[in-house]
Amino acid sequence: MHANKREELTEIYAGDICAVGLRDTTTGDTLCDPAKPIVLEAIEFPDPVIQIAIEPKTKADQEKLGESLQSLAKEDPSFRVSVNKETAQTLIAGMGELHLEIIVDRFAARIQSRCERRQAASRLSRNHSQGFGG
Repeated sequence: MHANKREELTEIYAGDICAVGLRDTTTGDTLCDPAKPIVLEAIEFPDPVIQIAIEPKTKADQEKLGESLQSLAKEDPSFRVSVNKETAQTLIAGMGELHLEIIVDRFAARIQSRCERRQAASRLSRNHSQGFGG
């Protein structure tokens, strides 16, 4: 595969670089000959370090938001999606602000709509001996 042309191949060999379109594979899967299976050590991905809330600009895009973000989470194991049960906010978490900006841009390109960043709601509790948050 070159930048401006594609060539179909019937077979590839160890060391060849190619592009393969597979539907049922995810990051970390090992491709091998079924007659000679290979099992490699699983990749451990770090926990996300930043979380933000997002919402689509229109209510019509709300359903597309969930589907698209779940698809992006399957492609990127260091990206997580959740919904806050108390506030109903869609929360995305990743490895940094740039990581989340790229995810938001990819989401916008997929559904051809923009979404807005929001402050994620949090609950503070007051403990008289420790002050706030403790």
